[in-house]
Amino acid sequence: MSPLDAIQELIRARRTVKPPLFSAERIDDAVIEELLEAANWAPTHGKTEPWRFKVYTDEGRKLLAETLGSLYTSTTAEADFKPAKLEKATGNAMLSSHAIAVFAEVGINPKVPELEDIEATACALQNLQLAARAQGIGSFWSTGPMTYLPEARAAFGVPDTWRYLGVIYLGIPKSKFPESRRGSVADKTDWIRST
Repeated sequence: MSPLDAIQELIRARRTVKPPLFSAERIDDAVIEELLEAANWAPTHGKTEPWRFKVYTDEGRKLLAETLGSLYTSTTAEADFKPAKLEKATGNAMLSSHAIAVFAEVGINPKVPELEDIEATACALQNLQLAARAQGIGSFWSTGPMTYLPEARAAFGVPDTWRYLGVIYLGIPKSKFPESRRGSVADKTDWIRST
């Protein structure tokens, strides 16, 4: 298999696996450190390396569950409040081996637009999820409306220059990774060959 074929196979095998589909098996912290190292090699404009992580495991997952529950409760209008959403926001942490709250630190280099630091952090998350898949680890990047609120920074106790991008939940799937498919890339691409 060529190197390109191997990476294509890995990319195509990456799937979202939600925490209810995780086993109770705990992932070794050293493996999580390897995933974070893969994330650290994402492309970054101006070498800002804006990705920031808070890793929750063991009893620390309770703190994440409390933080997300409080954030959902305090930022959701009464008419929009759904107990099932609150349960999901708090329960996913406890169903995961590790959960990583992800932030992009913006403004490190004033010449780099905020959006580019966020995009670089998204690339870091793709690296992390691909590395997780290579290790047989399921991952779920959870966002939602409260992800984009300034209250999230206060809830996590991070500086105003950090943007909360959600949580990556990690665990060993109970069964095989789900199948998926994509539409043709040809339907999403225009080739311009001349003026």
